[in-house]
Amino acid sequence: MAKGLSADIAQEVAQAAWARGWERLPQLRDPRTLVMWLNRVALNIYRTILRREPALKELTRFEEGPELNIAAIDAAAILRKCKRADRVMLRDYYLNGLHLAEIAERNGWQENTARVRLYRARQAARLNLRLPPQGSR
Repeated sequence: MAKGLSADIAQEVAQAAWARGWERLPQLRDPRTLVMWLNRVALNIYRTILRREPALKELTRFEEGPELNIAAIDAAAILRKCKRADRVMLRDYYLNGLHLAEIAERNGWQENTARVRLYRARQAARLNLRLPPQGSR
């Protein structure tokens, strides 16, 4: 287990080491080194398991339980910190997927006005969250 194996596999390795040690007991030269010798046998079995197992395993996706839309949770938290006009603009553009032309038409603006207001709403949201300006590092 100290090498990162699960308890089940570590127990199997330990049992295999004891079995192999019992089979090869006549090879043991000094009985005082029995524990060290068995640890070495167990380590060799562990290394054999590592060679046989692939180094990388594909992660499985769990289909159980509800899926959380973390992006929507983050967006909702960001929008709560914005002024109402900015909130509506950002929600329409980012969450509802409206184009600038559609937002401008809904509000009776020109498209450039919608573009500037969206830019200002993003800047205000960024300041509310204390994020660095876009493009700076």
